[in-house]
Amino acid sequence: GDLLEGFDFYAARFRPDVVFVLLGTNDSTDGLDGLAEYSRGLTEIVDRFVDGGAQVVLQVPPPLREAPSRREHVAEYRDVVRELARSRGLLLVDHDRDWTDAPPAGGVDALLNDDIHPNAAGHRRMADAVLAALGIS
Repeated sequence: GDLLEGFDFYAARFRPDVVFVLLGTNDSTDGLDGLAEYSRGLTEIVDRFVDGGAQVVLQVPPPLREAPSRREHVAEYRDVVRELARSRGLLLVDHDRDWTDAPPAGGVDALLNDDIHPNAAGHRRMADAVLAALGIS
């Protein structure tokens, strides 16, 4: 919602050629009731970027620490990203699957600074996944 509200200021004025979109972790605090609005908003963001001539790369939010965080339905929000990428033929970087399919020593917690934010190792892992998806790792 915040990005849509200020889309011209935050994004369109830069006329990007390539855009990396990673949204959903905080949106998921709206629970299942917010899922349809999230899907609509993410689709509109993608459409606006594409209409502006940008190549869009969608990213699935990474795992969260197993702690109460009001984000119990983040998995459903991740699925929205996957489905939008599939239906639009967009490049997808799935950080959730990357981290859970091949967790580091110490598990996912080794990649988190707190319950939801990646630490330096987590950010490095995300950057490596983006580079690999682009074929430039």
